[in-house]
This record gives sequence, structure tokens and C-alpha cells, in this order.
Amino acid sequence: MSNIRIRQSETTTIKIPAPGIVTILNTNSVPVQGAIYVERGMELEWVCDINGNTSTETLTLQPGSYRVIYKTRGSKKAMSTREEKFKISSGSSVNIRF
Repeated sequence: MSNIRIRQSETTTIKIPAPGIVTILNTNSVPVQGAIYVERGMELEWVCDINGNTSTETLTLQPGSYRVIYKTRGSKKAMSTREEKFKISSGSSVNIRF
């Protein structure tokens, strides 16, 4: 968190928003590899890698705009890379299907 001032002999209250949930459903018959990124203005910041060996993965994320970038495991072509944008709101749930 930025722009927080901590002063001596004072109490500083920081409000952290409730997280949301994203469920990633891999409906492909082959494993995928990829990662989740949070959008920070015009930049992407890595959050975590996804487990491409499972058919379902559930993650808890703070509110914000995200992207999951993935491709089938073993694919060497850039054209095979896929990108899905999604938004997390406090207390909400989002499903992403591959």
C-alpha cells in the first residue's frame, strides 16, 4: 500500500478490502502452463503461476483488474498463447474457462 503515513504516538488505521475468488477451470484435454498478473496502469505485475495439471484451481485475490496468460504445455509457438482479462470485486467470485 502506498501513501500511508505512520506517525509516532498515533494510531494509524489501514482498511484492507475483502478479497474475491477466481476459479480456473481447465476444460482442455492437455495440461496448460501460465500465470496470473495484476494490471497496474500500463504494466503487468506477476501474482502467481497457475497449476496447469489440475482441472480446477481456486485462488483468493484482492480486488483489481487481472489477466491470466497461458498456453498448452509443450507448445513452442507464440501464437498458442492465450490471454483472459478478469476483474475481482470484494466478496465476489469469477470463473475462467480454458
